[in-house]
Amino acid sequence: MGRILIVDDGPAARTALSALLCRHGHEVREAASGEEALEALGEGEFDLVITDLPLPDMDCVLMLRAARESDPDLELIVVSASGTQAEDAMELGAFAHFEEHFDPDRLALAVVRALERRSLRREVRSLRQALAEELGLGEPEPASGSQSDRLADVEREHILSVLERHDGNRSAAARALGIGRNTLWRRLKEYGVSE
Repeated sequence: MGRILIVDDGPAARTALSALLCRHGHEVREAASGEEALEALGEGEFDLVITDLPLPDMDCVLMLRAARESDPDLELIVVSASGTQAEDAMELGAFAHFEEHFDPDRLALAVVRALERRSLRREVRSLRQALAEELGLGEPEPASGSQSDRLADVEREHILSVLERHDGNRSAAARALGIGRNTLWRRLKEYGVSE
C-alpha cells in the first residue's frame, strides 16, 4: 500500500480521512497546514498527497508546486469547494479532484488508481533507463530525437514479439510485459497495430 500525506486544516476531516485510508492498509501522516505539509515532505518520501483547498497559511498552488518539485512522480488528490484553485491544481497534474462532501468509496478507489499510476511511472522510467544503458545510449531523459526513436523502435519490437509469443492474446502479453492492458492497448494504437 502507499505512504499518504493528508493536508487539511480541519481536524475532524483529517482524522476521518486518515481512518478511512488506514483501514485500506495505507500508512498515513497528517498535516494541519501548508507549512506542516512542506516540513513532512522534506522529512520523508510519500506516494500521494491529499490536500484540502484552500489552506489558511499558504497558497495551495505554491504548496502543491513545492510538493511536485520534491518528487515529480508524487501523486496529488485535491478536495475543495473552490473551483478555481481546483482547476489550478489539476493543471499542476493532480490525479483527481473531489468536492468537500465526497463519497469515501470513490476516494478510496482514486487513491488506489493514483498509487498504481505512480508505480507505473517509476517502472517505465526504470525500464527506459535499463534499456538505454543496455543499448549504450546513456541517460534516456531527455532523449534526442534519434535516441528517442531508437528506444521507441526497440520497445515496439519487444512488445510485438511478446504479443506474437502469446498468439495475439493481449491480456497474456500485458501480464508478460508487466504492464496493464490499457497501457498495451495505447502502445499498440501508437504503433498503428489494428484490433
